[in-house]
Amino acid sequence: MSRHVWLVIVAVPVAPPEVVRELSREVDEFIVLDPDKDYLGAVGFYYDDFPQVTDEQVIESLRSSH
Repeated sequence: MSRHVWLVIVAVPVAPPEVVRELSREVDEFIVLDPDKDYLGAVGFYYDDFPQVTDEQVIESLRSSH
Protein backbone atom coordinates (compact mmCIF):
# COMPACT_ATOMS: atom_id res chain seq x y z
CA MET A 1 0.00 0.00 0.00
CA SER A 2 1.53 3.29 -1.05
CA ARG A 3 1.33 6.30 1.18
CA HIS A 4 1.24 9.79 -0.30
CA VAL A 5 2.67 12.83 1.38
CA TRP A 6 1.30 16.12 0.12
CA LEU A 7 2.99 19.46 0.52
CA VAL A 8 1.34 22.80 -0.04
CA ILE A 9 3.73 25.27 -1.65
CA VAL A 10 2.64 28.80 -2.55
CA ALA A 11 4.77 30.95 -4.84
CA VAL A 12 3.91 34.55 -5.70
CA PRO A 13 5.77 37.39 -7.39
CA VAL A 14 5.08 40.01 -4.70
CA ALA A 15 3.15 40.25 -1.44
CA PRO A 16 2.76 42.61 1.49
CA PRO A 17 4.46 41.59 4.75
CA GLU A 18 1.23 40.73 6.57
CA VAL A 19 0.22 38.30 3.81
CA VAL A 20 3.68 36.69 3.88
CA ARG A 21 3.40 36.19 7.65
CA GLU A 22 -0.13 34.83 7.53
CA LEU A 23 0.30 32.46 4.60
CA SER A 24 3.67 31.22 5.86
CA ARG A 25 1.85 29.79 8.90
CA GLU A 26 -0.72 28.00 6.73
CA VAL A 27 1.44 26.26 4.11
CA ASP A 28 4.50 24.04 4.02
CA GLU A 29 6.51 26.55 2.01
CA PHE A 30 5.80 30.13 0.96
CA ILE A 31 7.98 31.70 -1.72
CA VAL A 32 7.75 35.39 -2.56
CA LEU A 33 10.16 37.02 -5.01
CA ASP A 34 9.60 40.55 -3.68
CA PRO A 35 8.37 40.74 -0.07
CA ASP A 36 7.85 44.51 -0.41
CA LYS A 37 7.55 46.21 2.98
CA ASP A 38 6.08 49.22 1.17
CA TYR A 39 3.56 47.19 -0.86
CA LEU A 40 1.92 49.33 -3.53
CA GLY A 41 -1.57 47.88 -3.00
CA ALA A 42 -1.97 45.71 -6.11
CA VAL A 43 0.17 43.21 -8.00
CA GLY A 44 -0.44 45.10 -11.25
CA PHE A 45 1.64 48.05 -10.02
CA TYR A 46 4.75 45.85 -10.22
CA TYR A 47 4.40 45.10 -13.96
CA ASP A 48 4.84 47.24 -17.06
CA ASP A 49 2.03 45.35 -18.78
CA PHE A 50 -0.66 43.77 -16.57
CA PRO A 51 -3.93 43.68 -18.51
CA GLN A 52 -7.16 43.05 -16.64
CA VAL A 53 -9.31 40.08 -17.58
CA THR A 54 -13.06 39.84 -17.36
CA ASP A 55 -14.96 37.32 -15.27
CA GLU A 56 -16.12 35.72 -18.52
CA GLN A 57 -12.50 35.22 -19.67
CA VAL A 58 -11.60 33.56 -16.39
CA ILE A 59 -14.65 31.30 -16.49
CA GLU A 60 -13.93 30.28 -20.08
CA SER A 61 -10.31 29.57 -19.24
CA LEU A 62 -11.32 27.38 -16.30
CA ARG A 63 -13.89 25.52 -18.39
CA SER A 64 -11.44 24.85 -21.22
CA SER A 65 -8.81 23.54 -18.81
CA HIS A 66 -10.94 20.54 -17.83
